[in-house]
Amino acid sequence: MRGALEFLASLRPAAPAILGMLLLGSLGCSTIVDVAVDERADFSGYRTWRWASRSVPQIDAPQSNRALLDALMTRSIERGLEARGYERDGDPPDLLVDYVLSVQRRLVLVEVPRAPYLLSSLSSSASYWIEGSETQKRLVSDLRLRIDVSSSAGELVWRAELQRRLEQGQDLDLDAAVATLLGRFPERVAAHEVPSAR
Repeated sequence: MRGALEFLASLRPAAPAILGMLLLGSLGCSTIVDVAVDERADFSGYRTWRWASRSVPQIDAPQSNRALLDALMTRSIERGLEARGYERDGDPPDLLVDYVLSVQRRLVLVEVPRAPYLLSSLSSSASYWIEGSETQKRLVSDLRLRIDVSSSAGELVWRAELQRRLEQGQDLDLDAAVATLLGRFPERVAAHEVPSAR
């Protein structure tokens, strides 16, 4: 029993550091992904796609270059759909693709534990730990990306949305965000691979 208590006591100095790592971990990169599919859509019949009519990119990112973000997004989505077996263009195309991107920055207050120190006693009583925390300001970015895929008739057949919180210093990796969503998009089945009804 004494050995177990000594082990727990040895962990006590590290507890604030462990708590700090857990706190920063909960503040760091966290991702939520939602996907909706029209169950009536027959994806085996889709082969080509084209961008939906987009005169102005749907980007809400005040601190960023919107034209550059649009170029990065369109290129990433084009590559992602090509990797899933879909061809761009077609007259008319089977699918229309669009996206909405939002990157908002905000300050958050975080309680960060301070390193503890041992206060020695001048009497016969035991020494004890003094612990505390301090409030720090952190800049986080809230990334929201939605990709919409509609049939040529304009009916929404697939929608995926990603929400990710990034702490200051973490990279805004749009390629990874797009790959996360399009990795859930139905892969195109070649016509000769579609099983025939018997």
